[in-house]
Amino acid sequence: MKTSCKARKWGNSLGITLPKEIVEQQHIKPNEELIITIEKKRPKLFGIMKGFDSSDFLKWRNEERRKEHEDDEKLWKMVSEK
Repeated sequence: MKTSCKARKWGNSLGITLPKEIVEQQHIKPNEELIITIEKKRPKLFGIMKGFDSSDFLKWRNEERRKEHEDDEKLWKMVSEK
């Protein structure tokens, strides 16, 4: 089951609150041990990148950086050969 929640300051720690619907649906009781998988929510993209998954954006950005690096290497070879 997936849900979205915010981590909030709770003393010196951070805590999350489970939505009532999930508590009722899963029959969760106080002090019951749970296994929770943590996954950060990815930021929403905007502008020309709207509709892309942020992992798509990261792949695109890394590919652009790789191309720039190759171009720099080609330029360096041309300059150093002269």
